[in-house]
Amino acid sequence: GRIYLLPEWQGSGAAQQLLTAVESAARADGHAALWLLVYPPATRAVCFYERQGFRVVGTAPFQFGDQLEQDWVMLKSLSPAAF
Repeated sequence: GRIYLLPEWQGSGAAQQLLTAVESAARADGHAALWLLVYPPATRAVCFYERQGFRVVGTAPFQFGDQLEQDWVMLKSLSPAAF
């Protein structure tokens, strides 16, 4: 699935709250890392994730109509020695 914020919510802190909740739940469940997919032209999202500690580790194809596109796979370690 994908998560998008409506334009009126962008810059409101809602994305930070969602990501903080996801990260807290992942840590509580003992996960070593979070990964996500992001569309590279979505520069605002890419910059947000980079500020949160994610880094690009690969790509993943997806079909959009009759076009084959590429998402970036981004990873954030939740434990210092994990990655």
